[in-house]
Amino acid sequence: MTPSLLDLVKSAANDITDPVQIASTWTSEPGRLGSGSDYTVFLDHLGIPSVDMSFVISDDAPYGVYHSVYDSFSWMTRFGDPDFTYHQAMTQMWGLMALRLSDADLLPFNYVRYADELRKYIDELDVCLLTFLC
Repeated sequence: MTPSLLDLVKSAANDITDPVQIASTWTSEPGRLGSGSDYTVFLDHLGIPSVDMSFVISDDAPYGVYHSVYDSFSWMTRFGDPDFTYHQAMTQMWGLMALRLSDADLLPFNYVRYADELRKYIDELDVCLLTFLC
């Protein structure tokens, strides 16, 4: 996700309960958004803060049918999320973030965090170029 959205997403995730684990849905710091996905044009070309959220039930069983012939309602009801409990939790998460954004006098984007992350990326690139480990 875009670093400027981390505080918003984290606060919403802490207020939504994982339907199976019965705990906060926030489990770890997110990784960087890559390229080649649906949000690329928004993030890379237009500079719009973006997020890619999903539930990972286990590392042994990632959602491996995305954009395949098996990515269907039938597969989801049989294997993916038969009771649609994670779909409901994700809907609550997006709804809560939408409410917080719509009710904010000042949008809760943290651009200091964004600048700090960009600084880290530059440092990593410097190390990469100096050591030829890119």
